[in-house]
Amino acid sequence: MERITASLEERHQAYLKRVREEPEEGERGKSEAVRLIFERAEERDELAQQRDALRRKTDELRSQLAAANSRIDASNELVRAVEREQSIAERKAQAGIVTRAKWWLTGMPSSSSPSSSSSSEAARVTEPEPASEPEPSGESAGATERAAAAEASTARPSRSSSSRSSSSRTNNE
Repeated sequence: MERITASLEERHQAYLKRVREEPEEGERGKSEAVRLIFERAEERDELAQQRDALRRKTDELRSQLAAANSRIDASNELVRAVEREQSIAERKAQAGIVTRAKWWLTGMPSSSSPSSSSSSEAARVTEPEPASEPEPSGESAGATERAAAAEASTARPSRSSSSRSSSSRTNNE
């Protein structure tokens, strides 16, 4: 062993004193305490290297996990797309000829939610919707009524002429 002489700052002297007075092995000499400090420093460096290696490994595993999750998400999206296609095929198979003809002309309506029941959607799509006209209100109501009256007046002469001829026949008889 080589002998050295060192000058220590106050904080280092305080640390050396704490190491010398540790209760594990009783009192140590200055030289033994300095050797213990160096051993601990080497151990700390090794532990720091292990910590850094573990952090790198953790980062690598996290990136692998993220890649695996993205692959899983992509495959789940494919599964959902296939299920939607199967749902569309089922809807087409369950639909009546009139509904399919309507879809051929206007296009098949898309479902609002891919997870909704295809049978309820097929029932909704295959049933004819009642033609409901909006309730007229305000000025548009008057215009609608006038248009209806104009249609009725143009249709009445043909009816009235036929009704006149039938009424005249009944009068003549």
